[in-house]
Amino acid sequence: MDMTGSAHGIDRLTPEALLRYPPSVFTAYITVLLPLAKIPRRLNIARITFVPKSDGLTSPSDYSSISFSPVLLLSLHKVLQHLWTSLFPVEGLHFAFLKRDGAFKAIALLRTLP
Repeated sequence: MDMTGSAHGIDRLTPEALLRYPPSVFTAYITVLLPLAKIPRRLNIARITFVPKSDGLTSPSDYSSISFSPVLLLSLHKVLQHLWTSLFPVEGLHFAFLKRDGAFKAIALLRTLP
């Protein structure tokens, strides 16, 4: 579950800073979150920034969007992804927890069209 080299999240915390804490701190935090079955509002936020793809911007499709989420939430997603995929095989058309890029998303979307 490597997140090193990632940018800081909206919480201004980097994955490297999170790794400086003892693993028991993160484990305790997850142990509190999981029974709640709900992400606290403070962690359930994201900032979306639009980045221009090229010069001569004339329409919304000329921009790519990047989402900045709290690093704690991303770390929780990584833990859940690791647990989930170790217990259940992932089928090709399921999007949850798949490592993918834009090309993968486009191909999977085309496969679902009638």
